[in-house]
Amino acid sequence: ADASAGVYDSKAATSVAVSPGDVLLGDGFTVRHDHEADRLVLTDTTTDATRVVASGLPDSGLAVDRRFRWTVDEYTGLVAWFDTFEQTHVATTGVAPSALTAFRTETEGYVEPGSASAWTGRWELSRPATSWSLTFTSEQSGATGRATRTLTGGAASAEVTATWNGKTSSGIPFPNGEFTWTLKATGLGTTAPVTVTSGSGYLLHGSAVRHDFVSPDGPDGRGDLLT
Repeated sequence: ADASAGVYDSKAATSVAVSPGDVLLGDGFTVRHDHEADRLVLTDTTTDATRVVASGLPDSGLAVDRRFRWTVDEYTGLVAWFDTFEQTHVATTGVAPSALTAFRTETEGYVEPGSASAWTGRWELSRPATSWSLTFTSEQSGATGRATRTLTGGAASAEVTATWNGKTSSGIPFPNGEFTWTLKATGLGTTAPVTVTSGSGYLLHGSAVRHDFVSPDGPDGRGDLLT
């Protein structure tokens, strides 16, 4: 029976048939070494369109020479190969990379300003990032309104980690009650940051919330209506 191959998109729940053989998978595309024609053929897994990205590759004498005479960068969409004179060539595919997402998220549910334990978060990324930012926003308003705090970081190959003490950049505790967080990052090979994921938590023993006068357990982070 003839060999067959395909690529399954787990996000879109679709599959695309591709030619089997000396193949490498990139982000949204495959590249196959056509040994008979001495060329590299790209297949866009979104449109199923094919095109030649390199020609005149020398015969290596090997049935499979991927990652030896040529290779693909899974994250930037670059294709590299050696020519007859052992010169290295690099070409861009022009295929748009997939959106940066988080495979796994681990965050604390609570934070208490001034305590020994800080809020911690850890995210496993779907692709390397060149930079990231994490923004906290209080759901309730304190004396000066809603509070925000943004943490930033540089390149991350696979994981982003962050800690937060429950305070603004000026050292003022966030208002009591719920807060939200949003992680943004710029994926390798892209130029604009995208929202990776978001969530929420609860802050204890912070700044007073407007009109949060009393409750059986003390301030609850919600304003009260008195009649």
